Amino acid sequence: MIYTFYTDSHKVFLDDWFLKTVDETEKDLVHVEKFDQECHSGSFMAEGWNKTMLKKVDYIIDCISDGNVFIHADCDIQFFDTVIDDMQDTLEKQNLDIIGQHDGQLWGIDTMCAGFFMAKPSDELMSLFKEVRNLVVTGQAGNDQLALNALLARGNFNIKSGLLDESYYSVWRCNGVKEWKPENPVEIPNKLRIHHSNYTAGIPNKLKLMEVVREKYNVTEE
Repeated sequence: MIYTFYTDSHKVFLDDWFLKTVDETEKDLVHVEKFDQECHSGSFMAEGWNKTMLKKVDYIIDCISDGNVFIHADCDIQFFDTVIDDMQDTLEKQNLDIIGQHDGQLWGIDTMCAGFFMAKPSDELMSLFKEVRNLVVTGQAGNDQLALNALLARGNFNIKSGLLDESYYSVWRCNGVKEWKPENPVEIPNKLRIHHSNYTAGIPNKLKLMEVVREKYNVTEE
């Protein structure tokens, strides 16, 4: 299953991008939840952002409780190919507990995006995400992304993690791991499975980035 969620500010991403582009063979495997609009602007780390992210972590914990391998995906994602079989094949071949989109380097290490990953439920994975929640609630980590990667880096949990290749695309790969703005160029790999519209600020810029990536990919396909 692919589990996603949205708030009113992000419904445009869910309706016009996520659900319209997910492969027909995987559409029936998408489960959507609606969260209250805690963050008025819907912008990263604005007031109310972490309240929504705590709901997201609770959602992930519920998915782990179900006991089945699952994908968690933010809704500001567009699809270019199937993802489930490819991710599960990598998860199994590498004997991993969790595999996620590469989110660039932080603290000198490669990090995982907390907004797109596949996980194999276990007691240890449950403990990991409960501690992610705890670090955010207590203010020991600024957000769920920082908490998850700090815990994976410390190795306090018996969790084997891995990162997806560049076909699971984010604009940091061509933008120096910096915030993208509409005047910045975009370079994409020849093969895409998804594009996650992160590494930019504000809903208009997210939408513009999705449009640019889609247009560029359509040209490469011609």
